[in-house]
Amino acid sequence: VEVVAVGNTDARAASEALIENPEVVAVVGGLSGPSVRAIQPILGEASILFVSPADVAPEHTRGADPAAPLRPYVSYFRTAVAAGDVIDTAANYAVDGLDAQNVVIIDGGASDDAARFAAHVRRLGADVVATTPPNADWERIEHVVESADAAKVDVIYTTGDAEFAAHVAKTLAGTGLDASLVGGAALRSEDFVTAAGTAADGAVAVVDPHRVDTSTGVGEDLAERLGEHVDAPGSYAPAAYDAGTALAAVLRREPAYVGLVA
Repeated sequence: VEVVAVGNTDARAASEALIENPEVVAVVGGLSGPSVRAIQPILGEASILFVSPADVAPEHTRGADPAAPLRPYVSYFRTAVAAGDVIDTAANYAVDGLDAQNVVIIDGGASDDAARFAAHVRRLGADVVATTPPNADWERIEHVVESADAAKVDVIYTTGDAEFAAHVAKTLAGTGLDASLVGGAALRSEDFVTAAGTAADGAVAVVDPHRVDTSTGVGEDLAERLGEHVDAPGSYAPAAYDAGTALAAVLRREPAYVGLVA
């Protein structure tokens, strides 16, 4: 996959130039509502995959009428989400995104979160087959995870800190159960990744949407790793990385030329 940065320029003009190149199959960009709306019809007509890492307007992917959702442009996608309740979002992802029918909740001490997740999962039509007491001992957790196989559990949702979540992840990995681990911010931390090791692979953290401030050490580290390959990353760099990762998963089997439009 060849990636070419178009740079800060008029989004519409840049998109019109990109569609003239027959090798362009995807575009990452659209950092504002106006730029997304300017690019959508151009790339849509050309059937070029378009992914925005910053667009949080549901109408851009669902249409103007929430009661009758309709994609305005079938080739447009967004990886950013609007602000909302993270517990409900996690439940939506488990049931609608992962098509879970049976869910287990392992409570690491956030009982209110566990109860709200369970209630929303049931409202969506799935079943909560087991919920551990808060901060259950390791033996109880292992028993619940191991018994989840017989219950055909699709998702295990965990609350609690990184150490607790890492233990759940390693227990799940040890059973070989084909279930997804979903949780909150603890699953996104370096402590969780370090403690869980390879068991962290595939875990999904649902957190409040925000942009990483690349003026901090995170940004400096990213700039150092990118080095001479690109200019210094801006505030949307982590989100653009997510969008690029999603594109790579789709395009990995075919050579592609990807344009980046700010």
